[in-house]
Amino acid sequence: MSEHLFPKSKSTMRSGTNIYIALLFQMNFTNTMLFTEHTTSEPASSKQPVFYITNEFFDKFSFIGSIILTPIICMSGLVGNTVGICVLGKYANNKRLTIYTYLLYLMSFDIIYLILGLLEAVTEGIVILDKYLGNMVLENFAFARSYVDSILNHMSSILIILMSMERFMALVSPFKVKHSYISRYPRTIIAVSFVLVSIYLLPFIISVHVVSFLNKDNLTEYDSVPKPSYFIPFDKFLIAEAVILNYLAPVTVLVLNVMIAVAYSYYLKQRSLHLQMNQADDRTKITVVVLCVATMYVLLSLPNLFIKTLLFIDDDYSFYGQFSLTFFFFINISDLMARLNAAIDFFIYILVSKRYRTVLVSMVCNGGCYKTTACRCSEKTSPPSAVQLGLPVELPSQSSSTRG
Repeated sequence: MSEHLFPKSKSTMRSGTNIYIALLFQMNFTNTMLFTEHTTSEPASSKQPVFYITNEFFDKFSFIGSIILTPIICMSGLVGNTVGICVLGKYANNKRLTIYTYLLYLMSFDIIYLILGLLEAVTEGIVILDKYLGNMVLENFAFARSYVDSILNHMSSILIILMSMERFMALVSPFKVKHSYISRYPRTIIAVSFVLVSIYLLPFIISVHVVSFLNKDNLTEYDSVPKPSYFIPFDKFLIAEAVILNYLAPVTVLVLNVMIAVAYSYYLKQRSLHLQMNQADDRTKITVVVLCVATMYVLLSLPNLFIKTLLFIDDDYSFYGQFSLTFFFFINISDLMARLNAAIDFFIYILVSKRYRTVLVSMVCNGGCYKTTACRCSEKTSPPSAVQLGLPVELPSQSSSTRG
């Protein structure tokens, strides 16, 4: 095993989610060998980095993040999102609200993303036990995992944008939102988005291949490199992908939710006096949920946004730059934050709604201690109504064809 817990190699330090950024800078060093052991404990020049990361600190942080924190976050998120899908899915037919369709799909994509996070933690464990076996596993499956990760990241961003648009329309034009495409065809929009994103990201699969080479110890390692015929177009694709996922998506979510906050403030001041309080509270809950989900999405994207911006400004903070440890440090933080973002949605719902917590307790009791004297919630044999659940319901309107 290497003198460091995580060997300083491109294979072991690279993240599946952010692999395209590593490749972006790899392709700018075409005269460099396919791979060389590259990192030093001291900067190569007198230039000082923004954040100086030592080998020892990076090793410890990588171990804690990949082997300890990632499994904890992923397992917690898997349990939370699975329970959330069960709760929302159980009462979806009673509510028939579009926003819940988007929430269900968001949690479904989050579950897949967290499963991949667990698999990546396993591969990092293999690297610790056997550097070369870990290198072979990571490189041969890196782009398949990166392709799926990127699809899931894009779909999560799209769903949060759609949820934000739906909430804004519901606040500004509550009687028209039902007839909008976002409300009428949520599954069609999600399916079409998934197909388009999958096609758009195909360069991750068709433009890259795995090659083997002998390192300085005369042992075989593997490396994922762009195919020569796809070099220039893949370079442009990676730049476009970095801009779309790391800049346009967070900025769009931020702008939409500022608009929601303004519209919601106006709604609270102008809402009709005849509106039932529980209905007003229901709209408050779902709007606050969307705002919280979107806010966490933006906040947890900041480490990724910071390092990608720094990369465009200074090539020293790149895969082969003299401050590459700083690059990988923030890449690892970004991946950890992305998994945290996928894991916390369910817990946001629990924190926002006291009645939602009651539904969860009732669901657990009915499933685990039904007809026992110790559990009062099992006394109810009929499903609670949407109003009892504290979930949004259709608002009264002048005609049966409109909804608030």
